[in-house]
Amino acid sequence: MRLTIACLLVLLASARPGDAHAQRTFAQVADHASEIPGDWQRFVAPLFERCEGADARACEARRRRDERTLRTGSWLISIPARELVEVGPYESVREGFVVRVPDLVLRTPSGWLTTAAPVDGALPVGILAERFFVVPPDRAERFFGRNDPARLRLRAVIRFGRAWTAGEQRGVVISVDAVQVFNESTGDVLLDSLSDAPSPPGGAERLAGRMQIWDTTQLREARWRAPDGTPVLFSVRVERGEGETKIPILLETRGVIANEVTRFTAPCCDASLALMPRNEAGVLVVFTERRPTGDTPGRGYVLLLEWQNGRFAQRARWEGSNAEAPPAWVTDPNAPVPPPRD
Repeated sequence: MRLTIACLLVLLASARPGDAHAQRTFAQVADHASEIPGDWQRFVAPLFERCEGADARACEARRRRDERTLRTGSWLISIPARELVEVGPYESVREGFVVRVPDLVLRTPSGWLTTAAPVDGALPVGILAERFFVVPPDRAERFFGRNDPARLRLRAVIRFGRAWTAGEQRGVVISVDAVQVFNESTGDVLLDSLSDAPSPPGGAERLAGRMQIWDTTQLREARWRAPDGTPVLFSVRVERGEGETKIPILLETRGVIANEVTRFTAPCCDASLALMPRNEAGVLVVFTERRPTGDTPGRGYVLLLEWQNGRFAQRARWEGSNAEAPPAWVTDPNAPVPPPRD
């Protein structure tokens, strides 16, 4: 480790500060970074190492020297993309897939490398880079299978920043100068964060607060990330009922297949369907059957869905109107939920 870092110091001396931010492609940025050799977890160990015992003084001197080297310049890391890159789910409105790199969370035996420090004990959720691919529905399954994250590799040019602690967890913030995703099977570059054109408008939005995804004038899609990392896309399909009745059907898509979650009956013209996140594993489904007008209270349903063992399960359901007080779990994300009915 000591010899490797000493050699890399020579390479760093020739790099020009600021070049990474002035370039337009990942390759140009990577040319000015030093590639992390061998096991990257072992390479970053000086950021977390604790020196103890009889040789603690010499160990600490070496660790600080190696840490200073790690915090100098930029580094190219290359790692498998599984659990770090999202492909899809398939968006039926824009007809295609987003290849997306969320904020990085890299675990080592001694600590974490993250692109943001925890806030109130939780890591912020953000996107480092994404690119949209237009894929007709009849080709969606082939595209998704061909570009499964297990086939992809992630390369990033990073810099090491400040240390953080959250309870018993320790970590270091990394800044990302550039990121690239390529397919190891085909050699195709799917995402180059500094040269890709922005995604077309009208795409799915992250479910961060209450979002109306359907009424008689609009259809929207909402993306949500399950606690186990599974990316999920919520959408609505509308079928016709008798007379003016519409039947909005809430769908959830993982990959290519859209699964029905629940359906409602909208008797006329002012019904709507909205979603709200509830804690980490829950989603509230709010169906307004009738909006309030004058002295007539509005009426609707609220369902609580929770992610359990890789799928959604309905934990609770409330039906009522504005004239009735809803149970606590409808309005309070931390309220206990009654056990599901048989």
